[in-house]
Amino acid sequence: MNIENNQTKEVIETRPLTKEEEMWFDYIDELPFKSDLYLTTFAEKLLGLNTAVIAAYIAGLKLASINLTTYVFVPIILFVLSLFCCLYSLYPKIAKGKFEKLQDIKNNYLKGIFYRQKSITISFACYFIGVVTGIFVIIFG
Repeated sequence: MNIENNQTKEVIETRPLTKEEEMWFDYIDELPFKSDLYLTTFAEKLLGLNTAVIAAYIAGLKLASINLTTYVFVPIILFVLSLFCCLYSLYPKIAKGKFEKLQDIKNNYLKGIFYRQKSITISFACYFIGVVTGIFVIIFG
């Protein structure tokens, strides 16, 4: 036992890593964990921004006394589509499977990140188009 600052720490004997365990650590070093974190952070921020903009748009319609016609609902539909894409990227479908090779796990992980990135891109595009059309509706409505 090793005693430091009145705390006892137990020393555990370990064995050397096997070849397969070293391969796992090599694969983990190559996976882009930070991009997954960035996607999640961006999707959360866009989700909050979407809900705020929907509330501001509805308040702007009420303040400007705009009659409800079909073109008024276009930005709302785009904002809701953006919300759904953000939620899909935050809570993607769960895939269960049994893999024999580490490369299969890595490929499926990277495919999942690609689909999440695609969903967030669609969400951001819908959000931007919704903001632009919302401004036109309020100004020219």
